[in-house]
Amino acid sequence: SLVLPPFYSLFRNTRMNILTGNHKRVKEISSTVNLHDYQVGELCETVKLQRESLLVQEGEVQKLTATVRLQEESLRVQELQVQDLIATTKSQGEILRAQQRLLMMMLEKLEKGPEVREPHLLEGLADVIIP
Repeated sequence: SLVLPPFYSLFRNTRMNILTGNHKRVKEISSTVNLHDYQVGELCETVKLQRESLLVQEGEVQKLTATVRLQEESLRVQELQVQDLIATTKSQGEILRAQQRLLMMMLEKLEKGPEVREPHLLEGLADVIIP
């Protein structure tokens, strides 16, 4: 029968302990790798959701931009309408001042005497009072 030296069992036990320790360490590393794989998967899913959210937000920004452009155009149209109203009001003011001057002239003529020498002034007065 084969006789093994006394240190062989110590060597064998030490070797087995090292292998067992290595095996445990490999299991720990494997668990860590699996955890990291899971975390990477979660991060990829998060990035995917964030990308989709950004696309939705980009669409909303484009809608808002279009709305703002429409509002700007509407404001330009309103500004033109206000300018037109101002011009119309100025014209109407000039017409009213001219009518007032005509009325004042007619009143002066009427105050000068009972005789109306210019009957067309009375016709103008009727046009001003009753358009």
